[in-house]
Amino acid sequence: MKTTIDWTRIVSQDRAKAIGIPWSKEEEKAIKDGISPDDVRAGILNTKDKEDADKSGKVKLERLSQKEVIDIAKEAGIEFDETVVIKSEIIAEIKKVNERNEDLLAMTRPELSKIAKELEIEFVYIKTTKTDFIELIKKARNQ
Repeated sequence: MKTTIDWTRIVSQDRAKAIGIPWSKEEEKAIKDGISPDDVRAGILNTKDKEDADKSGKVKLERLSQKEVIDIAKEAGIEFDETVVIKSEIIAEIKKVNERNEDLLAMTRPELSKIAKELEIEFVYIKTTKTDFIELIKKARNQ
């Protein structure tokens, strides 16, 4: 009788690092020492690393729970099926959206205007600020 490993379930129960990737001995030790599996996935393997990460003020997506990542993805307008999606795939999509948004921030107002025209967004140039253009473009891309 052939059996298949349900990696999605094993990962969701924190019994493996990712699909097809078991925890290393060092990672298993960190989890036994009280570091959360999400923190271990983000590369935090001891309390000093955790304290440093906490002090930085920035929280890596990998340290958040799946529910928190799903909430961020929904807010960003990313479409997915909650019943089958895995956290790493959601994070990858969020990072893609963030990269596109960072690219927009680096653009000048005339460059943003050109993108808005390509996306067939209606606007009055003289009244539209750079921030307005960025918001309009984000909304158009998420539709």
